Amino acid sequence: QMAESIRADQPARFSVALLADAARNVSGQIFGSSGENIILYSQPRPIQTEAKAEGWTIETILSEALPNMAEAYYDLGLKLLDQGKPDAACEYFDTALDLRPDFPNAHYGLATARLAQRDLPAAAEHFATAVRQRPDYVAALVNLGIVRMNLNEVEGATSAFAEAIRCAPENADAHFGLALLLARQGNVPRAAQEFQATFLADPRRADAHFELANLFVAAQDWRRAADEYQAAVR
Repeated sequence: QMAESIRADQPARFSVALLADAARNVSGQIFGSSGENIILYSQPRPIQTEAKAEGWTIETILSEALPNMAEAYYDLGLKLLDQGKPDAACEYFDTALDLRPDFPNAHYGLATARLAQRDLPAAAEHFATAVRQRPDYVAALVNLGIVRMNLNEVEGATSAFAEAIRCAPENADAHFGLALLLARQGNVPRAAQEFQATFLADPRRADAHFELANLFVAAQDWRRAADEYQAAVR
């Protein structure tokens, strides 16, 4: 219906107008004409340039130029994720991975977007892939542990948190995640140790004090629970 409502003379008039001397100052702009609507578009800007002194061949475009642009697609995905647009972000992360499959940061970004979409199995898959590609990727290990814990995959979650702690013993998030998992299992002594390790690594972690207090409440250790609640609100 839209195509039928646009007459040929409407965009033609605008095209002719742009040839006039009075329109000389609008050169280099991008316009659209749809019916009686005249549209000025924002200017596209280059985000990455690949150059090759000896010139490009079809093979080197496919093997070098396009894979080198994976980082740009990844950056665009991050921006969309920051804007709260995980669906659009996934498209850019997917393209980055199509161009460069061995790209752990892109897998991490895609996992984060899938997590925002509440697709926990897909998030776990891409966090795990990021870890396979970079075994010391602590943030991916911690998030993998969290997702697996929420999927009730206890063994996989325990393994991910333990490996994160092995790679980064002072990582508070890894200790906190393992503590929550142990608390769910009713392992009060080990959970208490990991909560304590959390706020030793980061004294500002009020959430560790709060969860440790809850643990002591469940164990009916009222004095220690009160101490931890007080520490949480300090």
